[in-house]
Amino acid sequence: YGRHVKWFQDMPTAGGAEVLDRFAAIAAGRSVYEALTPPQGPVHLNFPFREPLVIDVPDPGRGVDIMQPRVIPSILSAAPQEIHEIAHSLRAFRHGLILAGPGFMRPVLDHILRLSHVLQWPIFADPLSNIRGLNHRIFGTYDSFLRIHPDTFPAPECVIRLGAPMTSKALNRYTENSWIYSLDGDNSYREPQLQKGQVISGQIEPALRELTQNLTDLSIVTDSQWYQFWQQNHENMLVTLQKKIGRLQEPAEPYLYYHLVRWIKPLGPLDIFVSNSMPIRDLDTFTQDPDENIQFWANRGANGIDGIISTTMGIAAVHSQAVLVTGDLAFYHDMNGLLAATKYHLNVLVIVINNNGGGIFSFLPQSKINPTEFEALFGTPHGLSFEPVASLYQAQYRRAEAVKELDRAITELVPLKGLRILEWRTVNRSENVILHEKFWQT
Repeated sequence: YGRHVKWFQDMPTAGGAEVLDRFAAIAAGRSVYEALTPPQGPVHLNFPFREPLVIDVPDPGRGVDIMQPRVIPSILSAAPQEIHEIAHSLRAFRHGLILAGPGFMRPVLDHILRLSHVLQWPIFADPLSNIRGLNHRIFGTYDSFLRIHPDTFPAPECVIRLGAPMTSKALNRYTENSWIYSLDGDNSYREPQLQKGQVISGQIEPALRELTQNLTDLSIVTDSQWYQFWQQNHENMLVTLQKKIGRLQEPAEPYLYYHLVRWIKPLGPLDIFVSNSMPIRDLDTFTQDPDENIQFWANRGANGIDGIISTTMGIAAVHSQAVLVTGDLAFYHDMNGLLAATKYHLNVLVIVINNNGGGIFSFLPQSKINPTEFEALFGTPHGLSFEPVASLYQAQYRRAEAVKELDRAITELVPLKGLRILEWRTVNRSENVILHEKFWQT
């Protein structure tokens, strides 16, 4: 029924049982919420049949296992009375985290800082929140120290998440058993982990303002040592990253993300679009020094390689310039999007990380299968050089295969106008896994 009902959702036809159960639980919870929220009305869940229309007949002697879904978060509005009740409930939690997820959080930065100060909870900021690096209370190294010492950190009792779910898998695993208050603005039902807690429906700014005011009026028992513990881990990790990046001699992908902001700063106010898979994850881990003149974008929630270049061109058309950091497969998949830069004289710097295939799959369980099958189905090497592409679309081109070459190439391309393409030839995908693992070794 599409737009003729209050809410519509196509359900999947296939997938792992855990994925289907999780998605079904989320869809069921949201459909009830949408149907009962005034004005009440119908919703439509569309369950397509899988072709051919046959099923596997179960063994009648075997019972059917019915998985119990995790708790589906209840939904509260951001009305003053409900925010007041949340503030009172927060008095029960001394050890918590404030998670600033993807979504432009700069307009509410003062409210987030005030909340952190009142509760004495640290702020863990996703790079796509665009507040990382803007205040000393904001920490961004959690993905690193949670990987190095995954079992040595005390579990938080509660998390307050603003915006979409965090990029870091290590952080999401670490907090998955904590009580959660999720405040996501217009997208008020994004809670894929199905944590115990409550979703607060409403705009972030007024809800935060009301919450911090209520907490200020209450007698909150805080633990300053909790905040100081995380601050110390963050500062130690900054030093560790600096040392380990400084020792890199190989053309390693983390090197690019660690120095990216320093290289790009001369361009002034700038938008950087980061591709999915490895680029956004490496940005989360290694880019620790953003400033207020840089805004990061990514298609989190719509993961894939479709339209990465075209999206960047749209950003450049609106904001006069843009930088794209992308993998080789995503670049190859949307090369036709480069025509927009030539046709409309757009200022775009494209940094292509070329490791000859899909780098992220080498970090996933698929990497354990037969090497020949893995390369054919997941690694998908292409053996391409992208210099002819630059020629086709009249772009300035540089190719780097060593750390010093990368420094020089970006320095040369940054001040130029028009379309510029930098091809960064990194170590092979299996070596990339080893290099990443070295970062998580003490």
